[in-house]
Amino acid sequence: MCLGWQPCAYVRPAPYRHPRTARWWSPEDIAAFKKRTEALADQYSSFEPLKGMHVNGVVRNVDARYGAFDVKPGAKLYLPPDQRVHIW
Repeated sequence: MCLGWQPCAYVRPAPYRHPRTARWWSPEDIAAFKKRTEALADQYSSFEPLKGMHVNGVVRNVDARYGAFDVKPGAKLYLPPDQRVHIW
């Protein structure tokens, strides 16, 4: 997963590279970011509301949605808090 004009969020492309900003995330930050983005990608791939139909399940990770729409355990788009992915 990458951000905006950057082909990768933690390493700037050569034309924009500057010695002080070429690698601006620590190895621990990079590992945590990769772990979270992989978890989010797995959620996207596994959400199947109808057999054979996969859709974007990212809305399940938005905590505010649960209170705003009174989403409770057992609802099709409910995701327990410990399984919700927060990238930032």
